[in-house]
Amino acid sequence: MKNSERISGNKKDVKSKASSVGKTLKIKFLLSPTGKYNLAYNEGEVAELPELKAKELIDDEYAIKVK
Repeated sequence: MKNSERISGNKKDVKSKASSVGKTLKIKFLLSPTGKYNLAYNEGEVAELPELKAKELIDDEYAIKVK
């Protein structure tokens, strides 16, 4: 594999990771995530977080999705 092929392959990987990182969800905290997730939010606060972290919080019933 040539160096130029490696570079172009890496650029593709970086772009695909960046596009998934840019997605966010707006959530409302039902429980404080400070201890378990090391996030500085309180119960009742609304925040916009990266999609993966927000879905984890929703799945664990620490938050709900808001519009």
